[in-house]
Amino acid sequence: MVTITPYQITIYGTIASAILLTIIIYITRATRRRIAGALVGGLVVGLMVILIDFIASSLGLWYYPGSTTGYGPLGYYIPNALFYGAGIALIGWRINRRFGVKGLAVFIILLGFYGVSRDFIFTATTSSSNIIVFGTGIVPVIADALAWMALLTVAQIVMWLIAGPAKEDKLART
Repeated sequence: MVTITPYQITIYGTIASAILLTIIIYITRATRRRIAGALVGGLVVGLMVILIDFIASSLGLWYYPGSTTGYGPLGYYIPNALFYGAGIALIGWRINRRFGVKGLAVFIILLGFYGVSRDFIFTATTSSSNIIVFGTGIVPVIADALAWMALLTVAQIVMWLIAGPAKEDKLART
């Protein structure tokens, strides 16, 4: 088992997420307006994850043992906002540009399954750290998958509201 502290998650997660976001911005060739939309979408996702964690804790779906607030340490949510909010929103934008809404829907569904797998693998490999504990049964798994899909969809909607439809966007570089 790997032992990791909340401080390490915040520092390493934020650094890794910022690097990945920078790479995604470059590769997707997003305009400044699209990047701004993705960042605002990421901020909304980060705030929504706090709310979802609070609700999940209240319902006994998952909880953070070291927390008395019903959600994890606030530093946990920075990587969520940067990578899973803004970065993945930009990748989704490019998928939407190329494959349309159906392609984006497939992308969001696949990432919902990825998210559940990531969460449960992380929990299993860091269980000695006692960072997050999932409830038993299938309900926490389904709730986690739905939360992932909802968050990714919200990031796309916020980005669309700020930067407009995917297919009408020009690329920053050609």
